[in-house]
Amino acid sequence: MAVLMLTCSVIGCEKQRKTIIPPGSIPEQYPTKFTTKKENGVWKLYKGSEPFYVNGAATNNFYGLVDDWGGNMVRTYSVNETTVDVLNEALANGLYVNMGLFMKDCDDFDYSSEANAAVIAEQFENHRMWVRRYRNHPAVFCWSIGNEAEGTKANNEVYFKYVEEIAAMIHQEDPNHPTTIAFSNSDADDKVKVLMSKAPSVDMLSVNMYYPNVGGVSSSLASAAWDKPWMITEYGPRGTWALSASTDPKELPWGVPGGNDLNRKG
Repeated sequence: MAVLMLTCSVIGCEKQRKTIIPPGSIPEQYPTKFTTKKENGVWKLYKGSEPFYVNGAATNNFYGLVDDWGGNMVRTYSVNETTVDVLNEALANGLYVNMGLFMKDCDDFDYSSEANAAVIAEQFENHRMWVRRYRNHPAVFCWSIGNEAEGTKANNEVYFKYVEEIAAMIHQEDPNHPTTIAFSNSDADDKVKVLMSKAPSVDMLSVNMYYPNVGGVSSSLASAAWDKPWMITEYGPRGTWALSASTDPKELPWGVPGGNDLNRKG
């Protein structure tokens, strides 16, 4: 399982809003409030008034089992009508949910094209609907705007403008949960610095990083002068995409994708 890491936590009552509430929305109640605070130069995440450290898993099934392994957080990659089942299962098992909002990949979808303006607007309103529907569920931790949907620096310059619009909207609609965005790496110049410039409403940075490169995330973010909380939101052994066709076996004896590192570790 991939691990989420961060120091993370105020039970507050959300004010009544004069907005159209989508069918199936969680009733107004006392959502679990998570806030980020910088104390003595160190960022911390609080659940209510208490510091909260995330031990999570990125998984597409078996959410309820994460608690059996000492976890307290699960991650989703999109939101739909069945997300309430994930939230309820998480709540029943003492878990919180990093809520993924699917974003079109900016290297495959032109965010600068007027021809795509209607699709972009629809994506924005869909996310507003999901935020309004689930913002009061006590298992919600944060809203993750896209997963590895960033691309080249030029495309990021445009794409992150729309990420900022969604992050600002979320802050308006849901003051109880922070925003984040998940990158495929921690490239300082082409991603992190552009995000800092274009999307200041993103509260935390999420990075998906696998062995053996996870150790370089901290120094990369430092070189970009990133000064907000950050999480590792996917982690594990070398992925199949990183295997070498010339040096790594395609398959281990028990039928799963291989790799020299995996062989040595059994």
